[in-house]
Amino acid sequence: MMLFYLIVAVIIIFILIIQVSFLSFLFMERALPDFLLVIVVVLGFLLNEKKGAVIGLCGGLLQDLLLGHTVGLFALSKMLLGIGAGLIGREVYAGRVIILFIVAFSGTLLHEILTLMLRYVFLGEVSFELSFLGHFAEMATYNSLLAILVFPFFHWLCQKGEVLGLQ
Repeated sequence: MMLFYLIVAVIIIFILIIQVSFLSFLFMERALPDFLLVIVVVLGFLLNEKKGAVIGLCGGLLQDLLLGHTVGLFALSKMLLGIGAGLIGREVYAGRVIILFIVAFSGTLLHEILTLMLRYVFLGEVSFELSFLGHFAEMATYNSLLAILVFPFFHWLCQKGEVLGLQ
């Protein structure tokens, strides 16, 4: 069980380092895909709401620490996203890719709106004109397509984890 989470933790750390260093320069002035959000959605969808919440909380805390934002801002929103994806994944067949696309798209929109609200509450800052419609839709599309692309790998990893008793 612990080995499975160690593998997921290594993937999350690697993805966050790539996201905050290399990809932020590649996608300047555009919506940046949120790879951590994609991982939280896919793993929550495949596993369950409790594991999705843990992965979202831990990954979000790490993202908060790396980006220097208010600690807990991304942790709370990613945890809630993991819970939601897990609840939906439990209710529908987790192999349905179109459902995953919809969950990732709507999850991205909800995550960004929640993050804006939390930024306003905790930091007193929000920038609706820059980010609201165009960037949110573009980011949601990126994240949804990425979720479909990484789904087979994480599905395989979850199956291997079950077979090997890692989960």
